[in-house]
Amino acid sequence: MSKKTTLVWLVLVVMLMTIMPNAYAHAYLDPGSGSLIIQLVVAGLLGLAVAGRLFWTNILVFLRLKERVELDDIDEDDE
Repeated sequence: MSKKTTLVWLVLVVMLMTIMPNAYAHAYLDPGSGSLIIQLVVAGLLGLAVAGRLFWTNILVFLRLKERVELDDIDEDDE
């Protein structure tokens, strides 16, 4: 098995173990826990937005919707 396949299986097993229900859990979510979950979701979405803004040109180049501009191609004004 290649390292990539092993890593995929490891991630899959860990994800399945984290979502498996536990019949003996006596969990309680108070309002503080709910607000923490909402903050995590909002922070994650804002983080994705910032990362998308930072790498937008690279994403467009990867999707071949825009050509890469090299620094040598930019004309400078001679003074």
